[in-house]
Amino acid sequence: MLRLTRSFVLAALIAAALLTGASSAAATATEGRLARPLVIGSVASLSGDASSYGRDQARGSSLAVAILGRDGGRLSMRGADDRSQAGAAQRAFRRLVEVPVGAIIGPTLSPVAEAADPIATRAGVPVLAATNTTMPIGRLPTVWRVGLAEEAMIPAAVGAARDRYDFSRAGLLVDGADGYARGAAAAFVRAARRDGVEITSRVSFGTAGATAEAAVASLLGAAPQSPPQVIFLAARSDAAVAALKAVRAADPEVPLVGGNGFNSDAVIAAAGPAAKGLIVAAAWNRGIVHPRSLAFVRAYRKRYGTPPSAFSAQGYASVEVAAAAARLSGDASAAGVLRGLRHLGTLDTVLGPLRFDERREARYPAAVQIVRDGHFTLLRRETSLRGSWTGLLHQRGMRPFRVWARIADPDGRAGNTVRYSGLGCRGHWTALAAPGRAHRFTETITAGAGGSCKGSGTVTLRPTGDPNALRYVFRGGGVTSSGILRRS
Repeated sequence: MLRLTRSFVLAALIAAALLTGASSAAATATEGRLARPLVIGSVASLSGDASSYGRDQARGSSLAVAILGRDGGRLSMRGADDRSQAGAAQRAFRRLVEVPVGAIIGPTLSPVAEAADPIATRAGVPVLAATNTTMPIGRLPTVWRVGLAEEAMIPAAVGAARDRYDFSRAGLLVDGADGYARGAAAAFVRAARRDGVEITSRVSFGTAGATAEAAVASLLGAAPQSPPQVIFLAARSDAAVAALKAVRAADPEVPLVGGNGFNSDAVIAAAGPAAKGLIVAAAWNRGIVHPRSLAFVRAYRKRYGTPPSAFSAQGYASVEVAAAAARLSGDASAAGVLRGLRHLGTLDTVLGPLRFDERREARYPAAVQIVRDGHFTLLRRETSLRGSWTGLLHQRGMRPFRVWARIADPDGRAGNTVRYSGLGCRGHWTALAAPGRAHRFTETITAGAGGSCKGSGTVTLRPTGDPNALRYVFRGGGVTSSGILRRS
């Protein structure tokens, strides 16, 4: 960054208020007020075989309404239990669109959502798919996926596992009785093909009396001359627990990679030692270094007495998105929320900086986890600087402002660009030698509002343990600015 005079800071802030685009959209969305309350419907699996996921989802959404609604009391929620069943979810959706609500979060399971979401689409009500990882949303123009799809998470998990174990052959174990599991299995097949991994055998259980134990025996014995070097698991709930136990009973050492159905503390606890070493990607992990995420963990523990899961964070973030969209449009109706969603830009959430692409899919990095000591732990991988980064920075005497940086050459200058919101500053970074794990760059501002924005200083980036986060510190011209950058 650079030294700024008081008059320039004031002018920059006034200019920022007049700007349109992602940064101003996010600011308006979080700061605006609504003329009437935004009513949000929450449909989650509070009972049935998906309750270990749905209860966390509903708790996260409820906490978000309580915290975000304190500002003028402009948020309220109507909750419903979908019982892990399509019929119950459809009935809940019909009731909620009649209320009417401004948006619906849920239901928990993808096959259930495929049955219920068209009801909201026909009524023009936006649906925030908090946990639906396998259902296609392309033909449902009012559905926005807040949680990551398996198409984003499973390739991340497979890639991380391959970096760790260097395998070329895999077996695929699938709960054939479950719609979600079949969708996850298809994502595993595509991820394996992309990474050049051969799936030597695929076996289903849960249908026609096939047990997980028999399926694992068949899976491991299908190619005795070239057994799988890793096993991919597509299952959820009790079937996920059975799959873990069956594999570990047959082979205690084979690496395991699971889909989103394994992202449950209840599943991991029930599996016990059989879950050790499981690699799975999620939309969120408690180890993520981001101010909103850290505050969310504290608030959730205080309210519920237990740590949040990824499903809790996705439920919370869905309320953040709905509230931001309504405030951006200034309208708490379903039509107003839809208008806001279409122009939301980048929004800081508990999941990190989130934006929607043209397909209404949320974009942010997956959190790759490994189960250690019965808990999901971020898989510590070397943080690659290459790519795009964004974060909110703090500097004395100024309101927080956002930085966008693109690093193409961590050891040089080519393609290393930076810009700052509201200040009109743009420039480049040139790498410097740095001791230890820190990375240092000379920042040179080459363009900006007037001549006051030009300057130079030193930016230091340090790993955090979260492979998608860096600590940022700028020093130069007598000022210091700092914050956390997230991969964008």
